[in-house]
Amino acid sequence: MKKKGVGLILVFLIITILALFSTALLTRTISENNLAKRYQQSLKAFWLAEAGVQKALWELNYGDWSEWDTDEEGNKVLASYPLGGWGEFSVSVSGVGTNQPTITSSGHIPTVSESNISRSLLVKTAPQTQPLFTHAGFGNTSLTMSGNGKTDSYDSSLGPYGGDNIGSNGDVGTNGTSAGAITLSGNAQVNGDAGTGEGGTVSISGNAEVSGEITDNINRELPLVSSMDGYTSAQSLTDKGSYSLSGNSSDTISESGKYDSISLSANSKLYIEGDVVLYTTSSSTALNITGNAQIIINSGSSLTIYTDGKCQIAGNGIVNNTTTPSNLQIYSTYSGSSNGVKVSGNGDLYGAIYAPETEVKITGNGDIYGSVVGDTVKVTGNGDLHYDEALANITTSSGKYTIEVWQDQQNPYSL
Repeated sequence: MKKKGVGLILVFLIITILALFSTALLTRTISENNLAKRYQQSLKAFWLAEAGVQKALWELNYGDWSEWDTDEEGNKVLASYPLGGWGEFSVSVSGVGTNQPTITSSGHIPTVSESNISRSLLVKTAPQTQPLFTHAGFGNTSLTMSGNGKTDSYDSSLGPYGGDNIGSNGDVGTNGTSAGAITLSGNAQVNGDAGTGEGGTVSISGNAEVSGEITDNINRELPLVSSMDGYTSAQSLTDKGSYSLSGNSSDTISESGKYDSISLSANSKLYIEGDVVLYTTSSSTALNITGNAQIIINSGSSLTIYTDGKCQIAGNGIVNNTTTPSNLQIYSTYSGSSNGVKVSGNGDLYGAIYAPETEVKITGNGDIYGSVVGDTVKVTGNGDLHYDEALANITTSSGKYTIEVWQDQQNPYSL
């Protein structure tokens, strides 16, 4: 009997221990399930907060803030925005209209037994920039090359064009979507790619060739010159009236200024000393260089031209003694259909031309070292386009914002 009693006690102890172990195991399992559930809810709250960030970013770039309130500090606010039955987000945007709007967004998941589960994100934005000069030649509507001209590339930051500094990135392009949006004829040679907008085609005749790919997937936004900071700053330059040189006269300009028009003729020479910005406001012919007249950019100097009218450069009209294309930049707001910017004659031009609303026409035998952008681009004669790849570093604001800093402010669980 004693042995049976001892056995019963041992069985009871084993059952008790197993019961305690099972209870502990069940408690741990329930706790882990609750933790996993909270983790999932936290993850949902995170994605709700991210949705709030994307909502604010879209509003900054494309929206009109019609759904938003404005608080006492001028911040744009969405106090509660339900999303898909998951929960909701709340978001505020400070600094709207500045260079760095800041977005604060929180996602909230309701729970039955406790307070809402939330996650918060802090995002700082910055203006989105885009390069202006990405091709040897780019026409918003169309591009035409005829005669004996060719394209290729080099990098002025590595030295002058020639030898090992000659590449095959002399791309040409257009946003045009029509048949023959790019037309190559005669002996035109593109040492690079040729791309059109969707559905556009490249028409090739005669001995013309494209060494690279031919595509129809280009969709490039060309910012207007009038939206650029440099053009805005030029508005406040000192007004100097009209300027002209003729005969064998010469002059030097060493400070920036705003002119009604600039006209050089005969054998006159205008020297540029220092970093100079010239803004010509005439709506007709704002810059006119004829005969053997020249604008000469001295070594160590640079010239940026903004023009509201036509720009006509004949002969060897602008001599860039630095031979660095970025030291001569021409920007045109002119929107007439033909000859908005015309470069003719036999002189080489080291520079970048940006005229997205008008025709850029390159004639004669002179080469262009740099890049040409226009509404339409026409290259005739024997002149070549040597794309300077260093010009890709010249950018402007796209008018939109991008994320610069992203911070997870409230994360009790590691994701």
